[in-house]
Parts: sequence; C-alpha cells; structure tokens
Amino acid sequence: MNWEGGLRVPGIFSWPGKIQPDQVCHEPAGVVDLLPTLCGLIGIESTQGPEMDGVDLSNALLGDASRWRREKPMFWHLQKSRPIVAMRQGQFVIVADPDYELSTSNMFDERWIPEIKKGGYKNFRIYDLHADPKQTTDLAESRGNLLRDMKKTLLEINQSVMRDGEDWHLR
Repeated sequence: MNWEGGLRVPGIFSWPGKIQPDQVCHEPAGVVDLLPTLCGLIGIESTQGPEMDGVDLSNALLGDASRWRREKPMFWHLQKSRPIVAMRQGQFVIVADPDYELSTSNMFDERWIPEIKKGGYKNFRIYDLHADPKQTTDLAESRGNLLRDMKKTLLEINQSVMRDGEDWHLR
C-alpha cells in the first residue's frame, strides 16, 4: 500500500564492532537504499549508469544515527495500489491515482509497461505525517505552493524511473 501505514516497518542493522548497538534513527529508509549503502560501506562511488534512486545510509550506520537526515525523497509506484504513486519528502507525503486504467492484480503483466510509462497521475493529495500520521487531512488545497513543488519533484523522479526502466515487453 502507498499509505504510510503500509510502508512503515522497522529496519534492523547489525555489524558488531562497526555499528554501535541500540541506536535509533527516525528518518525513513527503504530497500532502494541498500545498494548505495553497500557501495558507501566498501568505498565504491557510482559515477555512471542509471541514477541510484536510494541514498547511502553508511553515515547513519557508522556514525550517529539520530543526526542523519535523508537528502532525497523516497518514491513508490505500485501498480496494484490506490493511490498508485507516493513520494515522501521530509515530514510530508504526496500521493496520486493513475489517470489510466490498470489492473490491481498482484500478478504483473509486462504488456502494461507502455501504459505505465506513458501514463500520468490525478487526484494529488498531501499529508503532514508528523501532525497527521493516519493521513486523514489532505493539505493540497490549503498548501498550494507545497503541492506545486512536491508534484514537480514527484513527476521528475517518475520520469527518471520510467526512462531507466526496462522495456521487458519488447524482448
């Protein structure tokens, strides 16, 4: 689910002698951060190829996790979910529905790729996760500048993901 409750699960890292035990970091992170983090831990810097969507968590793991701050938004696009897309930036999240019809089946069909890549979004909503963790009060109308800025960032990230995404249906 692209609602906060469907995404919020704990992550636990253990590396005796490297990661200090009993640290807590409240900044969001996800599976998308694992590759950049592994690269950071072994000293590899990615300079070419597709942009990494995640961030390097090694400073949080090896330093003071409570002081670490996420430097780029988190982005989710799940074809079976409604809303279909979500982006978290700081304490705010923006969600939207597809402007095209697509199955919500758990089984992905590669024939959907062209529709997903050319599709857009509608019904954008914004929530303040600190003040409203259950996402009950949409701020899109009252926070027009925030909506504009977050929508722009979401669409830029979406374009990057779609551009780098493989066209498996053509193989």
